[in-house]
Amino acid sequence: MEQAMKKRGGGGGGGFLSGIFGKSAKDDEAAELFVKAANVFKMGKHWREAGDAFSKAAEAHSSKNSRHDSASALVDAANCYRKCEAKVAHLDADAGDYINAAKVFEELGKAAMENSLLKYGAKDHFFRACLCHLNIDVLNCQQALEKYAEMHPAFTDSREYKLMVKLVETPTPRNRTSDEFDSISRLDPWATRRLNTVKKALKADEPELT
Repeated sequence: MEQAMKKRGGGGGGGFLSGIFGKSAKDDEAAELFVKAANVFKMGKHWREAGDAFSKAAEAHSSKNSRHDSASALVDAANCYRKCEAKVAHLDADAGDYINAAKVFEELGKAAMENSLLKYGAKDHFFRACLCHLNIDVLNCQQALEKYAEMHPAFTDSREYKLMVKLVETPTPRNRTSDEFDSISRLDPWATRRLNTVKKALKADEPELT
């Protein structure tokens, strides 16, 4: 990042034409360095820093009137910022703030639907929102499922949607339902924790046998 900033800010003489072409070359180098820095941040899952670096790359591309490259860098920046939001939503759910987590996942799903490159990932955001709703109550989850099915019809063809429908319709055998899904496509640790929380709540509500 520091090298890229120096490339953009560097001065020097050399006359009018040298100034024009020299600046363009510096912007090219700066953009390349910003993108490299962004990719390093991405590898470390430092999403906000990656987004900032891609934004700087977009500025550098814009300075040399490379609109396509600038737009591409801005899309990359937006994706990184969304990853940052998703990380916050995961942490909110872990802390028990399911209402806010569900809202964030829903917004991420909507944003993904509007981008042809990210559209496939919308179902994952809606699935995570549904898991949060299920941890609030079953009715919340039912309403969310209906809403997301209407918003994103392709969601209804996904294994995630079918799992949520089973979980809502058959609240007791949730272990078996999630195990069936696990045998096809393993749930990640975060989703497993959400289901385990629901299972514990169900057990706590079961009447004791006397």
